[in-house]
Amino acid sequence: MLLESQLRYVTYAPNGPTSWSTILRYRLSYLAKDFENGLLNQLNEVKTLFNQIEAAVDQCSVDKKLFKIEKKELKLENERLLEHIITQDVVNIVIHADVKSVNVLPVQNTFLDHNIAIDMMKM
Repeated sequence: MLLESQLRYVTYAPNGPTSWSTILRYRLSYLAKDFENGLLNQLNEVKTLFNQIEAAVDQCSVDKKLFKIEKKELKLENERLLEHIITQDVVNIVIHADVKSVNVLPVQNTFLDHNIAIDMMKM
């Protein structure tokens, strides 16, 4: 707003008193410039806020892609470890297949031999 002192300055300019239309034009141009500056400030704030939001959205998109890549890498690592464990199990089975286990009791073949002898006699 135009202050009282500014209004007096415009009214009693060095060239003499001015007309009310000149004062009105001056005040309107001052108000228009003030309004324009306010709009420009608001527009700059909105642009800054929009740029910050846009940067946050872009960062979120990058983070999402990075998370997907890490998830795929973790899945591949888990599959590799699982294959390694299965391979170790197979190797252990093959290595220990020929070893006679101490915990298993030996089979007595006397029963089978006795049955075969009886079958042979019947013939």
